[in-house]
Amino acid sequence: MTSGPERRAFSVAVYARRGERVLIIEHHRLKTWLPIGGELEPGETPLEAARRELREETGYTSEEWRRLGSFTVDGNYGLCTAHLFLAQGAIQSNAAGGHGHDDLEEIEVLSLPLADALAAVTGGGEPSRIASMNARSSWT
Repeated sequence: MTSGPERRAFSVAVYARRGERVLIIEHHRLKTWLPIGGELEPGETPLEAARRELREETGYTSEEWRRLGSFTVDGNYGLCTAHLFLAQGAIQSNAAGGHGHDDLEEIEVLSLPLADALAAVTGGGEPSRIASMNARSSWT
């Protein structure tokens, strides 16, 4: 008798915010805009994973974290649990990357006004050309 698919914990989606701007990533291989995130490592708590993913993918850190909740992804199979976090006051601490990070050539980090970021992530759309140009230099 088989026990079905193995239950995995899908790490986190991190919404890093500073003032009215948020960080999102453009994932070139997937051709979409996403919040920062990834899978939990063995023995890692969701918050530890959120902190690691923010640092690895963007080079930013935050001391102020708020758990926004968790939900089941693909509920028909109960395969994954997504954990959502808000990282307030994120600051750049070092270059993106680190142990185990292999997506650096495939993503670009943007800082956008909250409304533009929400439109890009929820609609799969692309932020306006002007917003994208400003995003590269206006995380203050």
